[in-house]
Amino acid sequence: MRVRIDHRFLKNYERLADKDGWIERAFVNYYAGAPDGKHTKMSEELVRSVHLFSNEPIIVFHLGSLTPDDWTASRFPRLLLMHVSPLGPAVPRSFNFNKIRSFLLARVRVGVELDSDQFVAPGVDYMFNMTQREITKDYPIPILPVHYFSFTQKDAPSNIWWRRFCTDPPHCERHSMRWSHAHPTWTFWALPWIGTWLRRILRDETLPEAPNMGALRVADIPEDEDMLNVAAWEDKVTKQWCKFDNDRTEFEEMIRWNPGNANKCPSGTGCSNIMADMRFYPKGAAKAHFTAHNAKDPVETKRWIDRINDRYQKGLYPTKIIIYQGKLFATGEELRAKYPELPCLL
Repeated sequence: MRVRIDHRFLKNYERLADKDGWIERAFVNYYAGAPDGKHTKMSEELVRSVHLFSNEPIIVFHLGSLTPDDWTASRFPRLLLMHVSPLGPAVPRSFNFNKIRSFLLARVRVGVELDSDQFVAPGVDYMFNMTQREITKDYPIPILPVHYFSFTQKDAPSNIWWRRFCTDPPHCERHSMRWSHAHPTWTFWALPWIGTWLRRILRDETLPEAPNMGALRVADIPEDEDMLNVAAWEDKVTKQWCKFDNDRTEFEEMIRWNPGNANKCPSGTGCSNIMADMRFYPKGAAKAHFTAHNAKDPVETKRWIDRINDRYQKGLYPTKIIIYQGKLFATGEELRAKYPELPCLL
């Protein structure tokens, strides 16, 4: 895999990377699209939000030919724009497996993946601290956030992986945790694990049959999120983040918050728990408003970011953005002290 830095951002790279070409902490994004296309504009709003609300750089991998002329180092001093070829027609896999490639290409010691239909919000840099704390030599595996919906065999009975991981419906004892959303964070300790699973998907490997577990051809797994969940169950992964990639509309409650609310979250969807399930989260999961998801309209996304920034600049945006049972918490440790039984981490 080969990658090149866009010449306009070479000075940024020289300032942000160490002598061996590694970057300590960074967001990582990938996209393809024309300079004036929708996905480019979505990615631009994402980059803008990082420059407003974070102190860390963002590495954007462009899998195409041309990027906007007004993406410059002076406008985005913490952007590293990289160019890389997509998998191509010789490798019939989903475009989204370029996401997994980007983790290896980025050469970051602590990474947070962001899709182009996301934006970040104040407090997002906490994610790097929690990632560095949890993904270590003793736990060298990426961690993903819990999904808002608990996908099971009942919801999608035709999925091929159930014959390996749910031969005992509805219990599915081989599920080591609930379905996760494909927005991983990782440290350099997890890169061998990432490389192993990318190899399995690209080399058309098969997970062998085992007692009460059917064989599974990895290339038959259609998308990156599916593969990351299969990989987690295969390796009996147990760590999962609380939901930090909530729908953009849930930030309305953060915008409506005022200092008089103190540690109480205003009523609304943004203040509710993530959907409960019988096995892992019988009371629902906690959420943190670190990033927004489902931000697919760049014009609307700009309005959300501007509204958040307006409150933030006035000192009217909450500093506690972790939410569970209608209460606001400053840290995962504070949340854990109150609810030690909660499975997810922050």
